[in-house]
Amino acid sequence: MLASTTEKVDEAGNITIEKIDGTEELFPADSIIIAVSQKPRSNIVSTTGGIKTNKFGLVVTDNDGRTTREGVFASGDVVTGAKTVVEAVHFSKRGAKTIEAFVQEKYGF
Repeated sequence: MLASTTEKVDEAGNITIEKIDGTEELFPADSIIIAVSQKPRSNIVSTTGGIKTNKFGLVVTDNDGRTTREGVFASGDVVTGAKTVVEAVHFSKRGAKTIEAFVQEKYGF
């Protein structure tokens, strides 16, 4: 996975996030799934063992985004179904903290 450092830039009250060139670095990951949609992609769940879904096809997680497979997290519409952006962001922030804690404990960074 390639990641870059970013910074907040405030121009007359308008805050934006900008990538800092030259700060790219690789960090290890077994796999990364990026999905943008309003419903789960059944092929992702069906080809990844150990991830349970409910009767609506949504990914089953705990309140912090942990799926039924260790090291796999989910958030947003794939878990809750179509909700508001505010609800998705709230749930995703909790999930991000859980992922960070998992990575720190498992890999030491």
